[in-house]
Amino acid sequence: MRSTTLAAAAFALASTVATAAGAPAWLGVAMTEVDDHVVVRKVTRRSPAERAGLRAGDVLLRVGERRVSAATDVSGEVRRRRSGDELTVSFGREGVERRAAAKLEVFPGDSELLRRDVLGQKAPSLRPVSVVQGDVPEELAGKATVVVFFASWCAVCRVEAPLMNRWHARFSAIGARVIGVAADGPYTATKLADELELTFPVTADPANLVSEAWQSPAVPTVYLVDKKGVVRDAVVGLDPPELRRAEALLAKLAAE
Repeated sequence: MRSTTLAAAAFALASTVATAAGAPAWLGVAMTEVDDHVVVRKVTRRSPAERAGLRAGDVLLRVGERRVSAATDVSGEVRRRRSGDELTVSFGREGVERRAAAKLEVFPGDSELLRRDVLGQKAPSLRPVSVVQGDVPEELAGKATVVVFFASWCAVCRVEAPLMNRWHARFSAIGARVIGVAADGPYTATKLADELELTFPVTADPANLVSEAWQSPAVPTVYLVDKKGVVRDAVVGLDPPELRRAEALLAKLAAE
C-alpha cells in the first residue's frame, strides 16, 4: 500500500496554482494510493466534490479525459482548470462505475478548509501525550480553551508564542485557558517551553497522535473550544487578522 504524505494529501485536496483571476481552483478530495488504485480518503464538507456526490472509499478512474493512476493525475488535471469549470469525474463504487460533474471553486484557504471539517465537532482528547508543563485535562469541557499546535523547528511558531502568552494572561483570569501541543519529544518540548518562556501548560506529541486526531494540517494551528467541549474556530498559520477575530471570539466564549 502506498499512501500520500501529509503534504501530498493537502495537494490532493486540489488546491491549484492559477486561474484567470490568479486564485487557485479546488475540488476538495484527499486521496490514498492503494496498489494501482487511487482511493478517496476524505471529502471536504461543502466542497465541489461533496456537492458532486463523491464519498470516501470511491475509487477514482478518470478526471476529464485523463485516466487516474496516481493522485497527481487528479491534482494535475484540476491545475489545468479554472474556478467555475465543470470537471467530469469517473469513479468506482461498490463494483459499479459512476460519473459525476463537479463545478470547481476557488480554494477557500487553509483556515477555512480546516473550519469546514472541524467546526461544531466535539474536541478530540488530548491523550495520549506527555505533559511537560502545567496541568492538562483529558477532556476539555468546562472551560473555554485554546489549543495551539507548534514545534521546535517552526520559526513562525516562535513568532506566535508571545501572543499565546498574552492570551493566557488575559483569559486565564476569567476562567479560560491555553494549552500547547508540541510536535516534539518531552525533552525538546520542555526545553522549548523554557526557551520561549511559555506560561501555559505544554504537552509533547512526538508521534503526532493528538495532531492527527485534531486534523491539524500544519504548525502553528490554533483551535478555540467552548465550555461544552465543541470546536468553535480554527486558524492555520500566523494570520494576524484571523487571530484578532479569534481573540474576539475567545472573549465571548470565556464570558458564556
